[in-house]
Amino acid sequence: MSPITIVEYHPSYAKAIAEMWNNSSEGWNGRVFNSTEEKVLQQESGTKYLNLYLAVENEKVIGYAKLTRYVEEKGVAYIEMLSVLPSYHGKGIGKELVQKCVLRAAELGYERIDLFTWSANLKAVPLYKKCGFFWERMETQVTHLMNFLPGLLNNELLKSYWNYFHWYNDLKRELNIEPDGRTDNGFDFYDYLWEKDGKRLEVTFERFGRGIVYIKTPDFSIKVNIPNAKPVFGLTYPVHYTLENYQERPITISLQSENDPLVEYNYQQNIVLAEKAELDATFYLKPLERQLTEWEKCPSVNTRICIEGKEIIFRTGIKVQFPLTVELRTRDSVFLPEHNYKMFLNVHNHFPVTCFYHLQFPADERLQLSPSKFDLVLNANQKSFIELDFSLNKGLIYNPHFQITAKPEGGKEMQFTTSCYSCFQMLGAKDGIDSPDFIQLLNGNNILYISKIGEHNFATLVNISTDDLYFPAPEPGKPYSSELKRELPYETVIEKAEDAIQATLKFRSTDFPGLDYGIVYRLYDSGLVEYFVTVYALPETEADSWLKIRFYPSGYNLAFAYKNKLYQVGNDLPDVFESNFPQDGFAENWMFIQGVNYTQALIWHPNLTIKPERYYFYGEINLSELVKSGKNTSAPIRLYQNVFLSPWQVRDLALGRKVPEVIYPTLNLIANQGNPFFTIPCPVEISQILDIEPMGVYSLFSSCLKDAQPQEMQKNEIGERKCSWELNKKPHKPWELLTCKSELYNTVIECKQLIFFSEGEVKNQEKDKLLIADNGCLQITAAKDAQIPGIISLKQKGIEWLENSYPEYAPRSTFNPFAGGIIIKPYAVDAGVLKSESHQVDFIALKDNYGNCWQGLTITTTIDKFEPLKGYIYRQYYLLRPGVPVLAIFAEVVASTGTVGYHTFNFYFHRKHQQGENDGLFYIQHEDNSWQKIYQTKVQYDFGLDYPTIAMQVADSNYFLQLFKLRRFSTGWVYMDPFIAMLSTYIYTELATIMPTRTEPIFIVMSDELYQKGWLNQLLDISFPV
Repeated sequence: MSPITIVEYHPSYAKAIAEMWNNSSEGWNGRVFNSTEEKVLQQESGTKYLNLYLAVENEKVIGYAKLTRYVEEKGVAYIEMLSVLPSYHGKGIGKELVQKCVLRAAELGYERIDLFTWSANLKAVPLYKKCGFFWERMETQVTHLMNFLPGLLNNELLKSYWNYFHWYNDLKRELNIEPDGRTDNGFDFYDYLWEKDGKRLEVTFERFGRGIVYIKTPDFSIKVNIPNAKPVFGLTYPVHYTLENYQERPITISLQSENDPLVEYNYQQNIVLAEKAELDATFYLKPLERQLTEWEKCPSVNTRICIEGKEIIFRTGIKVQFPLTVELRTRDSVFLPEHNYKMFLNVHNHFPVTCFYHLQFPADERLQLSPSKFDLVLNANQKSFIELDFSLNKGLIYNPHFQITAKPEGGKEMQFTTSCYSCFQMLGAKDGIDSPDFIQLLNGNNILYISKIGEHNFATLVNISTDDLYFPAPEPGKPYSSELKRELPYETVIEKAEDAIQATLKFRSTDFPGLDYGIVYRLYDSGLVEYFVTVYALPETEADSWLKIRFYPSGYNLAFAYKNKLYQVGNDLPDVFESNFPQDGFAENWMFIQGVNYTQALIWHPNLTIKPERYYFYGEINLSELVKSGKNTSAPIRLYQNVFLSPWQVRDLALGRKVPEVIYPTLNLIANQGNPFFTIPCPVEISQILDIEPMGVYSLFSSCLKDAQPQEMQKNEIGERKCSWELNKKPHKPWELLTCKSELYNTVIECKQLIFFSEGEVKNQEKDKLLIADNGCLQITAAKDAQIPGIISLKQKGIEWLENSYPEYAPRSTFNPFAGGIIIKPYAVDAGVLKSESHQVDFIALKDNYGNCWQGLTITTTIDKFEPLKGYIYRQYYLLRPGVPVLAIFAEVVASTGTVGYHTFNFYFHRKHQQGENDGLFYIQHEDNSWQKIYQTKVQYDFGLDYPTIAMQVADSNYFLQLFKLRRFSTGWVYMDPFIAMLSTYIYTELATIMPTRTEPIFIVMSDELYQKGWLNQLLDISFPV
């Protein structure tokens, strides 16, 4: 067996580290790491750490331990990540890596080393405990472990004992898979015991203060005792010391109190200890500014003890309590002015006796409260609530500070100040506060909350109608530092403008001295949020200064641009995270999030590349280059909430007006390299552009396959993930619905794509005054002498689908003249105007963007008589491919009136009139992909369009006629009465400066079943460039 060595990380190990992660799933409850050499290099080079240790066997990395600083608390080291290849478990590698980290933390002078794991980590928890870690019992039930050995190993008083006891080999621990701690008087105590040859060394730590409260050596013992772990401030409390000497000679001991910001403690004692001494003292607790969380080290009673010239510090933490804690709760989230509401003030008496309280709300002109003064009596540790009636003049962040009088039973009257908080949202309201716990901005429906406890400077944007968006603390670099997770701004400036409110958080870097900068959050009345950076000063170094800004949304139904295509994740993949998105970043400067009943959109400067990393998206700003350019302020990231309905709209704003493109799913089934018209043989592939380990089996179902075996998706040499097949049989019909069943490790996803087998020819026939184009499936007809330009006949298998009025155009229903057929006409030009203009019908052949040749009819209209559009020439296209039931329809502006603008056309489809009631049907598709039937009856009826697709039937056919276009059918209507059934919608050109210009096509597809729009992505990707 080759020797296993522990080495420091070097970039040459990146590939081996990636291989280790990718083979570690078993040790991480099936977690898929999907690592690469590039990811490892990026991650390890871009972050600050103390040490990164690797266990290596023959250049194979089999273990990994990263040691960093703990962001929650100063002076504490942290094992950020520890892993051993599962095939090497039980060989002592994890133990060696943990021991290495513990000793390194001691070497660097840290008092403690912490880590997190999961509660059922049966292999690792005993290892951690044997190496000196204690599992903290927390209300949040997080599995947080603390190890006090680094400080003990460096302690002056104990150093001589480490020459006898081995910190690991002689440590006696119970290795149960449960939180540690011996509870007494509300304290949790952690007991270390070393034992060797009948000798013992005992040290006890207390949880709240993270300090020593008891030590027993073969020579002496010292114990400090405080009777109450959760005392109320404003009072004096006792502390008791027990000292014992086990030696035959006396020893000199001195005790010196050390003040804590909240503990007033003055005590000094020098004694010569022969055997045993009991000492008593008292300390006073000053008022709290706020209630501390369990993540924070508590105020403590500190004593510096010197024995024979060697010192040790004892520290007992106390969970200091307000006499009375108060908390506001409301039923409502958004408020109206001058309406009556109720809220509730929760109260909790922390005295161990009955207490009388008097409290009064301070006056605030924005809020009327009734009543505002209260007297109440609460029993020992009793909780209760007070019901309050109130109304608002305007929205506000309500943060009243109470002056409270307390008279505990048997005690003296005392006064203290406390506060509570609630946010009252109201449209048009702006407010901001900088409190001890957080910074908060309010503007209408938007609330920005920036934490000043726990993970500092973590910003959360909350909107009543959307999910939250998060901005973790930025990181200065390079390499990037997480210092802002534990540092507070040296100044916070909250400013109101006419249409916005903003907070500027100013920081001076400790890891990069001389770097002075501000993070700005700006909330507008409209719901727009801006996030940017301002530089005040740079370090005097040659290296550039950088800042990594980070954000992540709550939802992952994300649309984005990548490699010249648009993609949307959708809801099929249940476990998508930021790190799964393309590692080289988004191709364009925007993203769109489609939530449940809401949308969010982010737009950033084109020079900023947004990339994924772990659990967030990030961008790197070169602060030095920013200053050199004369701009001390970066371009903002802008967040829009419930402003845009589609990714196309966001893209238009970010890039300037763009022609809409097909939005593909990230797990994408595609045939014939995107061309929807195929011949045999035809390649088919399913690919995943997200960086997801594609574990599972992929099966393609098609009548065009002879033998199709299920496949496993593999990464190719350039990192693409795909499976491929080849269609080798002609389909039974002119169309083929491909279905790929993806049986992944955690779900089953079906992808479908409709493609068309095109063979034969399109036959053109001129018969009398009619021009007819027939592709073997569909036949379309136009008349050379038609007064109203359009298609007068659409037949499928000899069955007519159009109601036409050629050649008379007699009035019908409410229309005079009634045009019938399929017609495209300029917006606001009715059929009566077109009767007076000239029209020309021709046969046409035209190629699409894939090089497919389409044939059919064009109808060119020249407007000479209608004065507002005089000189306007437009052309209607009706195009067929050989042998397939597809008709492409669009309009072209040949000549305009000389002005620049968007050209809008009305598209009309007049379905064949049905004689029998309930014979004619329309079908509308809802967002859940269900279909609803709409019957034509003797009653006049119409409904607006806002659907992805719409379909219809006629009485004589079992087929469906379905209409598709790239944009939704979100404008127009369907109108039915006893005489006609008509669909109308709008089609547009882009902003036209030169002619000709064309609208996007509408596709008519006829088949024996109904299709979802997403199954025709390849057809909708067809365009007809000018």
